[in-house]
Amino acid sequence: MEIKGILEKIKWFESKYQEDLEEKQRIEKKETMYRIAFYLGEIFLRNGGQTHKLESMVYELCKSQGFPHAYMYITPTFLCIGDDRADGITFIKSIKVRGLNLKRIALINIYYEDLLLRKDIDPKKALKTLKRIDRYNEFSEGQGILSLGLAAATFAKLLDITMMEGVATFLITIIATYISNKFGKILTAGIFGTIIGCFFIGMSSFFLADYGYITSSHKIIIGSILPFLPGVAITKSVIDLVYGDYISGGCRAIEAFLTALSIGVGIGTAMDFWVKIGGTI
Repeated sequence: MEIKGILEKIKWFESKYQEDLEEKQRIEKKETMYRIAFYLGEIFLRNGGQTHKLESMVYELCKSQGFPHAYMYITPTFLCIGDDRADGITFIKSIKVRGLNLKRIALINIYYEDLLLRKDIDPKKALKTLKRIDRYNEFSEGQGILSLGLAAATFAKLLDITMMEGVATFLITIIATYISNKFGKILTAGIFGTIIGCFFIGMSSFFLADYGYITSSHKIIIGSILPFLPGVAITKSVIDLVYGDYISGGCRAIEAFLTALSIGVGIGTAMDFWVKIGGTI
């Protein structure tokens, strides 16, 4: 009887040990999966992805690996992934820098579809791939600024400008965008960079018009502010509101309003300053 009791205790300890080992492995796998999904979501959100789509992506990805209780709370400035289980695994991060990079969004979508088809995901390989996507730049900063200048000059051409005005629009847009990017990083707030960039646009346009280099300053201003317009933010705000993401949609709407306001402040300040120093508009 004593031997039988000892054997039963040994079996119980073995069973308990096996259960603890399986639970530990499950928690480790869950933590790894949440970390991968969280990083994927961070890249997607920082580069202009839509919040309602990201929630669906994270849920389906975690569900495919056996974690159907995962949930991601998302706003344009905040990211959190977790669930209501007892292990308490949660990742939280504040998104300070945001932009628009559709190529990264496309790469994330492609890699997401690839991850859904895998039963076992290699965490090291997955994180390495996500890091490569996060660092991916199809164009350099200089190429991007030159493209914005060309787009602004092309748009201004629709207003029936002269060749000289087109060249002026191209150069002013390039310089204003560069100034805006630099001051935006220094001041850690994009609206201040936008205000300074638009102030430069106004002052340059008024100077060229006042001294006879161009005939119309307002056409140059209309073309040059093109890169600063919050068209994407407004579009995403409406989409989020339609899908019921009121917090995200409201945040994007406020962001679009502040951007539009900063454009007006920059141009208006330039007009006021130019008149005060004796110039004409």
